[in-house]
Amino acid sequence: RITETKMTDHASNKNFVFRFCYELDDLLQAHTAQKKTRSLYRLSLILKVFFIVVIVVELLNFVLIFIIFVLIRHLSGNSAINDLVISVAITLAVFILLFGISLLILDETLLRWQIRRSFRKHQTGEVNYEIIIDSEGLQVNITDWKTWVGWSLIQRVYVYPNGFLIFSSAMDYLTIPNRVFEDPVEIEAFKDLLTQSIGKELREIK
Repeated sequence: RITETKMTDHASNKNFVFRFCYELDDLLQAHTAQKKTRSLYRLSLILKVFFIVVIVVELLNFVLIFIIFVLIRHLSGNSAINDLVISVAITLAVFILLFGISLLILDETLLRWQIRRSFRKHQTGEVNYEIIIDSEGLQVNITDWKTWVGWSLIQRVYVYPNGFLIFSSAMDYLTIPNRVFEDPVEIEAFKDLLTQSIGKELREIK
């Protein structure tokens, strides 16, 4: 675990410089916290309700088709075609039901698998992130990529038990884990800087 944090004070404006390598737990914990943010929670809830409605509608549709063709078979006596249609209807209903359930259950599993896969692919064991935060904005330096974001572009900041989520859009965020700070005093100083910089209170995720 390689981390380096430096806090400086220039005319009462505290600057933070973080140099560290993300650990897998940092990314998984940030993902768990992100799910609890309002925008993502609403989107996730809407998708789940949609899939549940689709499943219920398809089941009702299957029951209706089954009843209709049972009645037709009983009245017409032509069982071959009716059996084929019923078999297709049953197969389609079962497929849609299983597909909907798999989306509800496997969605989170697949997301966490993708995080693990991406982490192992890019893991180097060396310091690969440098984040400089001051009164103007934040600078993120990676091995072959750099970006700067002014505070006016930061939409919101969340504090969760293991760190911070800094959102620059509805879905894009930067996470800074608590472990990169030397002590709780530094964490509180960082909270003060964020509150002053974005001009609003930090949101808390339990």
